[in-house]
Amino acid sequence: MDVTGARQLRVLRALEDVTVSEGGSATFQLELSQEGVTGEWARGGVRLQPGPKCHIHADSHTHRLELSGLGLADSGCISFTADSLRCAARLTVTGAASGTTACLLTRVALLTFPEVPVTIVQGPQDLEVTEGDTATFECELSQTLADVTWEKAHSEPGSEAALASLAPPSPPGKKHILVLSELRPEDAGEVRFQAGPAQSLALLEVEASPLQMCRRPPREKTVLVGRRAVLEVTVSRSGGHVCWLREGVELCPGDKYEMRSHGPTHSLVIHDVRHEDQGTYCCQAGRDSAHTRLLVEATRGVIPLQVTRRTEPGQAGALGQLGRRVPLPWAGERRQGSQRSWETIKV
Repeated sequence: MDVTGARQLRVLRALEDVTVSEGGSATFQLELSQEGVTGEWARGGVRLQPGPKCHIHADSHTHRLELSGLGLADSGCISFTADSLRCAARLTVTGAASGTTACLLTRVALLTFPEVPVTIVQGPQDLEVTEGDTATFECELSQTLADVTWEKAHSEPGSEAALASLAPPSPPGKKHILVLSELRPEDAGEVRFQAGPAQSLALLEVEASPLQMCRRPPREKTVLVGRRAVLEVTVSRSGGHVCWLREGVELCPGDKYEMRSHGPTHSLVIHDVRHEDQGTYCCQAGRDSAHTRLLVEATRGVIPLQVTRRTEPGQAGALGQLGRRVPLPWAGERRQGSQRSWETIKV
């Protein structure tokens, strides 16, 4: 019998060897130091599942396995595993005529050939892939075993690393393979292979794909003085960082410049455009870039109005506006001798 404990979990009452006659039933029971522990039962290294001839019970500190309808081929090692704790005992099924002899031979074999623990012959290797690629991890054991798991560590700021299962239970065998496809940068982390008490670790690194421009701003954009200019680009994926420059100098957010982003779309907003804002603007995304020439024009549709008032002796005043002559009400009110008088008023 082999008992191995880890951390604070201990075995208070271990499994005991059981000998039954062919066609009979066997019960294995153990008691642990903690309640609510999840464990697995195995026979000959193969995980046992509940069924008509296999009943698994867990009550507080006690775990029990009941096997019925046993045959000679069912003889072997029965083990219970919980985390890194493992407890094992021997099941011996004897024939009706030679029960005593078979029992003695089994016990001699148990003493002469103790159970060899499973070891990892070749563990998974560290991998570095590009975003969107597939990663394949392989592991080889010293003997056939179905009780294996693949897990990956996830860590968040302020919390301890948590393990997430990556694949369903593997079929019995010595070689186990894990395939991860369509990988993203956040999938990077530590991959763990667990086979009973043995485990092996590998590091997965996922490099983000190069950022590229999908939609660029126009080569030239004209804006009126005092208005707002918006330059917009769309890159190949969300979460990418872009940099805005004017005439080769990086721009910083503030009252003048505002940088916005929504998914893969990034915008530069230039407030209260002036003539000095005219120039070439550039957006850099990784190794890709886009350029736009910003042109600034004066406000359209506003022409300064100039009113000209002329008075001459004996003549009415007139207003000249866009080629039209308009009589003025103040005609003859201002005189300077016999000479003409001009007065210009800007409105």
